[in-house]
Amino acid sequence: MKISLGPLKGLQGIVTFSNNKNRMIIRLDVVNVNYIVDIHPALVQPVDYPV
Repeated sequence: MKISLGPLKGLQGIVTFSNNKNRMIIRLDVVNVNYIVDIHPALVQPVDYPV
C-alpha cells in the first residue's frame, strides 16, 4: 500500500510492516535515502498514485 503521511506533506512511502492497528512501520524514499518511521495509522492516508 502506498501512503501519504498527512502532517508530513510531500512525503510518500510504502507500508512494510504493521504489527497491529496502533502502529505501522513505514519505509520512506526521500532523496534516495530510506527512512524507517514508526507512525500511528491515524496519520496515514492511502493514495492512488502510480508506482
